Order: sequence, then structure tokens, then C-alpha cells
Amino acid sequence: MAAGSGKREKLVIEAYEKPDFSSKVDDYVLQVNPENYERTAMPAVREDILRLSNGESVPANRTADKELLKLTFVVDSTGAIPGCDDVLQNIKKLRKLCLDINGNIHRSNYLKVRWGTDFLFRGIMTDLETDFMLFKPDGDPVRAKLKASFQEFIDPVTRAAEQNKSSPDLSHIVTVVDGDDLPGLCYRVYGDPKYYIQVAQFNNLVDFNSIKPNQRIIFPRLSND
Repeated sequence: MAAGSGKREKLVIEAYEKPDFSSKVDDYVLQVNPENYERTAMPAVREDILRLSNGESVPANRTADKELLKLTFVVDSTGAIPGCDDVLQNIKKLRKLCLDINGNIHRSNYLKVRWGTDFLFRGIMTDLETDFMLFKPDGDPVRAKLKASFQEFIDPVTRAAEQNKSSPDLSHIVTVVDGDDLPGLCYRVYGDPKYYIQVAQFNNLVDFNSIKPNQRIIFPRLSND
């Protein structure tokens, strides 16, 4: 656990629509810097193997070591601390930015957590616990303690580069252009369109028909086991 004291800048959570952390949506600036934070390593998991119809195989999961981040911080609308007029609205904004589905991308936003010049975490929010601590006579909360959990996110292209998979004898990264479809790209890379399901699974594509121009697709090496 690392304490957050000594930092003058406010911690900020930046939300983005694209997995390469471009197309910024908005910021959420903490009213008060975290009481504490935890950064924990999550070891890589074993790769699973997808068997192809010709007897070849392709790794289905190429996970790398990832980090988990937990922040504990306070939201206060008593007036004792500037920066918040309504606790519930403040939390609603945080949830919308970090947890709720963004209709433009059909998933939650990709996040950068920044604090000063040394602290940077890229990931997604996985959980937000709220402990209401102080109330008005009518029951409206004026102070809450929040515990936000994040999991590191690495987009597939960066992950491939970090694992040295950009070499032609290991894998191919193809940028989609208008008119491309996944079976056609598989034919171009492998000489056979039938691997499109495995490629879709490798790239975590929910619908192989939904690829779009400028999207980058990883075509992993086909290996015999």
C-alpha cells in the first residue's frame, strides 16, 4: 500500500472511448486526494489453445501480467471542503464516466488515472463501493467514502508489440480498410478464410461482422502442437 500524501496536484480520472486511449470523453477530478491506494500485480494466466479444423492450433488467450488499483477517497458537500455541491450527483457523474455503458462504444470507457507527474494507471473500473457517512435531517447524504477498483487494460496491438509478436514469423497486425471483412482478411493472411472465428476470439470481437475501418486486428501465428 502506498500513501497519497505529499502530492499537491489533484488526482484525475480521464475517460476515453478508444482502447488506445484516444477520443477523450471527460475528466473526473477528485475533490480530495485519496486517503490511500493499493497497486497489486495480477499474474498472467495460462494460455488456452484453440484447435483448428486442419489440426493446427492457435493460442486463445495471451494474457500478460496486469495490475489492479484500488483508491479510497471522500466526497463531501458540507462546505468544509470546496469542490462538491451534491454528493449523489458527484457519484453519479463518476459512475457514468467510469462504469456505465457508453452508447457510442457499447461498453464502459477506457480510463487513465493520473496523479502528478509520476503516477499513471491505464485501465477500466471494475467496482465502486460507496459508504455514506453523514446526512442532512431529510436523509440526503453530505459525505461519502468511495472505494474504486480498477484493472489494467492493454489494447491488443500494444500487447502484441510488448510480447514481440509483430515479427512476420510470429503474427500479423492488419489495419482494416473500408470493404474488408474478417474471412477475407484471413484468406489474405493465412490463405484460407475458415480461421475467422478463431481470429475473432483472439481479438475479443463479439461480432466478426462488426470490424470497422482503421481498426487493427492481430492474426496470430498458426502453430502445430
